[in-house]
Amino acid sequence: MLHYNKNRIFSTLAIAVILTACAKIVAPTGGPKDITPPKLVRSTPGLKSINFKGKEVILTFDEFLQLKDAVSQVVVSPPPAKQPEIKLKGRSVILRFSEDLKPNSTYSIFFGDAIQDLNEGNAKKNYYFTFSTGSQLDTMELRGRVNNAQSGLPEKDIIVSLYTEMKDSIPYKERPFYISKTNVSGDFTIKYLANKPYKLFALKDANSNLLFDLPSEAIAFDSKPVRPEAPLPDSCDSLKRINTGIYHQLALFLEEDSIQRIQKTIVTQRKKISFAFRYPVKKLLLDPINFKRDNWRTYEWNQRRDSLDCWLASKMPDTLQFRVKADNMKPDTLQFILKAEKVNTKKPKPGKEQVKPKDKVAIRIASTHGSTQPYNSPLIFETENPVNEKALKGLRLSHLKDTVSVDATLADTLSHRRFIVNQKWKEKSAYTLMIPGGKLNDIYGATNDSVNLMITTWEERDYGTLKVDVNMHTTKGQWIVQLMTEKDVLLRTQITTKTGKVEFPLLAPGKYALKLIYDENNNGVWDTGRYLQNRQPEKVIRYNGEIIIRANWETETTPIELKADH
Repeated sequence: MLHYNKNRIFSTLAIAVILTACAKIVAPTGGPKDITPPKLVRSTPGLKSINFKGKEVILTFDEFLQLKDAVSQVVVSPPPAKQPEIKLKGRSVILRFSEDLKPNSTYSIFFGDAIQDLNEGNAKKNYYFTFSTGSQLDTMELRGRVNNAQSGLPEKDIIVSLYTEMKDSIPYKERPFYISKTNVSGDFTIKYLANKPYKLFALKDANSNLLFDLPSEAIAFDSKPVRPEAPLPDSCDSLKRINTGIYHQLALFLEEDSIQRIQKTIVTQRKKISFAFRYPVKKLLLDPINFKRDNWRTYEWNQRRDSLDCWLASKMPDTLQFRVKADNMKPDTLQFILKAEKVNTKKPKPGKEQVKPKDKVAIRIASTHGSTQPYNSPLIFETENPVNEKALKGLRLSHLKDTVSVDATLADTLSHRRFIVNQKWKEKSAYTLMIPGGKLNDIYGATNDSVNLMITTWEERDYGTLKVDVNMHTTKGQWIVQLMTEKDVLLRTQITTKTGKVEFPLLAPGKYALKLIYDENNNGVWDTGRYLQNRQPEKVIRYNGEIIIRANWETETTPIELKADH
């Protein structure tokens, strides 16, 4: 026979009630993060259905949703007189039209990235939903790629638009008839099109209104009307898509604003203010407003004169105000707050006076190859801050047991930091350049300690040669051939006007990149386009093959066809 302790049973029940009351419902933890976008499970009308007569479109997905920027992202084609009401209800997106839909028309609703799952924000990217109010569905599509006009590299997340009207003013005034977005490779596809001509336009939409209405918005356009083609299977890779049918290549550019502007300013500690200008500067006025002082700055321009480092004298006010005018820009007032000087908080030892160490002029070799010195080039070294000297005499250059006296001069008139030593170097040799102490004095009163700069040269066979094989199809202008590092730092430039080989000798082993610019007007620089003048930017060809330079080896590119058309 079983016996129960009533007090014990009561206590157990009481504890259970308390624990139940205190419990919180939490989502289960663990497992992989959800990275899957919402999946359409049913819709009214059905996807790609025909003969739809209603005014309400309902899309139901497999999870709860959120809509992001639906007003700016959702585009209905053909455009209704009034945008439909877009609502979210649980797992469904509902579009209600206030007007009858056009008969015998294929409707394409482009959602962009607006449809996202509720928890993780996974977007259903570049999502289309399509149906027809007639007995057939338009199935043509238009394919292409958008590259940056100047760099030749692909541009992602660019709005690509089609218009049924051909007027030049359309992109300024009306939202697109059809729309798509480029992917990370710059490729785009616009689907479910009728077989008729369209105006093709691309836009880096800065204010998300699908209109070209800001001078800071980059654009691309096809100079002629375009026609769609039959669709390709989804299984086609990008290379096959490019080589099949017409693949529209668009060059994205900023239209030239003839007004000079300051694009960016940066304050570095208390020593330097850097300015980036829109165009090379011919004349600059930078006048102090809140202080008066002679010799308060030292200028250092880059080669193009569109970037300026303004080195400040010591003991400047914490806040600087300037009146600035460059070329034809309107005078402007700029204010800069200098960063506080670092204070040594370390207390001196008892009985010892704290002495501030004297600043020294730092000197280093200015080379992309470190201490390796190309045997056919001069040696260049530079200081951290601008110095007062324009030439240095009595430097000592040692090679094996020989030591000779050499001079150094400023490498150019734009810099007060970079010096050049012209010397005929021997192959596969080690050199030491000795710069005695006190030779260099910077604008802050620092001087240099004695320093040895050690360099080595290679043999000619340690280098490689690149031959660029070009086939010229243009009859005017010239082509600028630019050799760059794999990180797009410009190394060398050559000009060519004929079919043949463009040679870059004595290259250090490594990976390189290549860009060719069609300089139609022979001015030596790349020129942008102008939409209303139907003028495309000067063409840029990016060599897509791998360029690897090996020692004592000639590398030749595959033939590059130099054509003026985009």
